[in-house]
Order: sequence, then structure tokens, then C-alpha cells
Amino acid sequence: MASGFEANSKHLARFAAKPYPQQQPSDAVTPAFEGYAYGKIVGQLRSDNAVIKAKAVVAAKEMLCMPLKRIQCISAGITPALVELLGAPDESLQASAATTLQSLVASEVGCRDMLQHGGLPQLLQLLKQPSAAVKDAVYGALCAAAHFEALRTALMQEQGAMRQLLGHVQQEEAGRAAQALELLVHCTQVRHNHDALTKLIHLAHAVPKLAALISNSNTPEPVRLGATRLLAALMSTQEDGRTQAVEAGCVPVLLQLVTAACAGQACAAAAALTMVSLSKQAKVALHEADAVPQLVRVLAAQQGQLEQLKPGSQQEELIVNILQTVINLAEHPQCRTQLQQAGAKELVQDLQQQTSSSLICKAAETAARMASFATWPGVCAKP
Repeated sequence: MASGFEANSKHLARFAAKPYPQQQPSDAVTPAFEGYAYGKIVGQLRSDNAVIKAKAVVAAKEMLCMPLKRIQCISAGITPALVELLGAPDESLQASAATTLQSLVASEVGCRDMLQHGGLPQLLQLLKQPSAAVKDAVYGALCAAAHFEALRTALMQEQGAMRQLLGHVQQEEAGRAAQALELLVHCTQVRHNHDALTKLIHLAHAVPKLAALISNSNTPEPVRLGATRLLAALMSTQEDGRTQAVEAGCVPVLLQLVTAACAGQACAAAAALTMVSLSKQAKVALHEADAVPQLVRVLAAQQGQLEQLKPGSQQEELIVNILQTVINLAEHPQCRTQLQQAGAKELVQDLQQQTSSSLICKAAETAARMASFATWPGVCAKP
């Protein structure tokens, strides 16, 4: 009987490590362990071998999906390596690099690192490429990064960027046009947005272009929705934006869209009406478009659905925006008379009593008070 030592020796000889029967290809990308993995993947992204680069981009995307590994990759210098690949001659490699960047910029640290290494001009340049795959990947990366103030500010400050995006809205297919509009809306939401609004209104001439998109019934629904949201943002603080919107004929179109079947489109149109109705010129246009009876009918239709209303829902947003438009219109004498004739005060008071929404209650209370004035406060009635 063999001793334990002899049996152990036979076992080691039988199961000892042997050369792999198939030789590993020269362009194989194998994972490293622990801290060695991050430096290795960066080196592979900068390899002279195109196949290794392509495989490394896929591996990098998997690593960047995990928050802890994302930080380690950024520390190892993966961002400049990916930005360099955006300028690669191969379109498939450009698309893969942009898709991987989307995972990188999902965090604010990654977004700032991408901007620091000059990724934004490269991405904007790729939007001029004919390849649909490249443009889809670039829009995905930009929209992911646009959740952060750093990207919005950089996009606003980048020379000609907003004008370029507005041009893509008119030229691209519906999906990418809607994404370009989403990016422009993000630009208007920066903390100090005066420059962004001024550039879009006066340099890019955005209002007439958006008016054309909204007025065209053949415009795809996502594009029309994005254009309405951007128009509302442009009119939020800029009187020039409101004036241009009235002159472009936006008022009757927005009034029509408030009654749209799509809840999102109706909310966006109501928000735009709220903004444009701050202008005296728009109040006249709304009166001429017979806006008051139409808005009262929309409020009456919403009254029967108050039991299903949820806080923060599109229905709540729609009602609040229409009530705010009513408040703005009540400043115009003829519109105020129409509100009284249409029974707006009683309807609004019923809304106030039936709803549990504090936002609707507050807006309804103000609207009822404004609609009840015989003459505007501070204005003497004619004898």
C-alpha cells in the first residue's frame, strides 16, 4: 500500500498545471486583478492594435458601469484615452467610445473629467458625421451628462454649440431631433441662464424656428413636445421671446395644443401659454383667439377628474398652468369681462373646494379673486 507521501506525489503529478493546449491569440484582452486592472485597461485603449482597442472599449464599458470601479478607472486616466478614441478614423470605434463615455459621465466626477480633457468639442464635432450609429451614441452621452450643471454651463459657453444643436433639430430624424431639443432645454436651466436665452433668441433666432415646428401638424410628436418646452423656457424671463412668439403666430397654436390628447403636450402648451400671457401683446392675441371660453372648458373637463389627481402629476401641472394663465388674462379688461360671463369665478371656486392639492388651491384662490374685479385696482371706473 502506497504511503501518504507517495499518494500525494502521484496526485500532484496527475493534476499539475500544464500548458494550455490552444495558444492564446496575440490580440486577446485578458482581465487583470485588483489595482492592476485599471492601468492595464488604459494601456489597452492606447494600443497600436485596432482589435485590442475595440475589445478594450467593450471591457471598459463593463468596468465603468460599477461606481467604485468607475472612480478607479478615472484615477488611472481612462478619460483622456476614451476622448482620444473619439478622433479615431474607424466609425465603429468612435461609436463604441461615445457609448462607453455615456457610462463614464453618469456621475458628476466623470462628467467633469470628460470636460476637463476636452471631450465636449470632440462630441459636438462627431454630430456632423453621416454615421447614424455615431450620432446616436454621442447624443446618448451628451444627454446623460446634461443632468449636471457642469455640462450645461460648458455647452452654453461653447462657441456656436447651441446654434449647431438647433440646426440639427431641423435636419435630423425625429429621435435625434428630440434629443437635441432636450439638450437645449437643459442649457436654459443653468443657474444663470440669461446668456443662454439671449443667444438662442437673438443669435440662433430660435423662436421663429420653434414656432414653425409647433405649427406644422406633420411634426413628429416628440419633436413638437420638445419644441414647445423650449419655447416656454425662452419666454420665461425674456420679453423679446414673448414678442417674437406672438408675431410668429404661436398663441392660437398653443391654445389648440392645450386640448391635445397627449397629456405631456397639453402640459407643455399650458406652460408656454402661462409664459406668453405675461405680455400685453399676447393678452390681446389671446382675446382675439377667443381663449377664455376654451380655457374655461378645459378646466371644467378637469373638474370631473380631480378624485384621480396625484401630487406632482401632469394633470396637476396642467390645471395650475391654466389657472395661472387665467390670472394673467384677468389683467386685461375685455378678458376679465369674458371670464365673468363664462362663470370662471364659480368654476374656480368649485375646483378649490374639491381638490386636495395645495398648488391648485392657491392658484384657484388667486384666479377667483382676480376674475371678480369690476375694474382693475388702481384704475378708476369711468363715470
